[in-house]
Amino acid sequence: DLLETPILLRNFDGERAAFLNVCPHRHSRLTDQPRGRTERLRCQYHGWEFDKQGRTGKIPDARAFRPWDRENSCLRRFQLDTCGDLVFVKLTDGGPSLREWIGPLWELWQSYGGAYRHAATWETEFPCNWKVVLENSLESYHIPEVHPKTFKEFPEEANAWHELDPRFTTFRTVPPDDFTNRAMNWLVRRLGVPVTGEYWPR
Repeated sequence: DLLETPILLRNFDGERAAFLNVCPHRHSRLTDQPRGRTERLRCQYHGWEFDKQGRTGKIPDARAFRPWDRENSCLRRFQLDTCGDLVFVKLTDGGPSLREWIGPLWELWQSYGGAYRHAATWETEFPCNWKVVLENSLESYHIPEVHPKTFKEFPEEANAWHELDPRFTTFRTVPPDDFTNRAMNWLVRRLGVPVTGEYWPR
């Protein structure tokens, strides 16, 4: 985090890039890992993938999101520069270059490296909107990424419908006709509620 802004640094085959560590889809952090190596830049929550420019690549259930405003659904990319072993990220557009800003320190920092250590970690808590947490717990689009060993499978695109509204989102699917769902339908009937044959959290 840089000045309370979550930053994701990534090396694309030698080309470094800095992004806001927030997915444009549901505003989850792309990753909570402090460091690591992954083949693709992919959101940990719903599995959306992005290229080195921050543009959307593979999207699970992409058909359900058409027509897609790709130009306004990119990761926010920040200007990045290096000096020696140091990496600098600029949170605003414009202004002087890194070399212009640090002036005579440029040559010193270019030759200095290796003797770095962790100085401090600062964490704080912020109030949150409970409705966002509740809505995220009701939708199932995140299952393949967050619960791969428990809920596991996610329905095919032909059996998945997403509704995006300025105030809410919904997900609907028709569950498979297996023992678990037949038992659930039996219980629903025992409670005096009609069986719809759909899974539609709202």
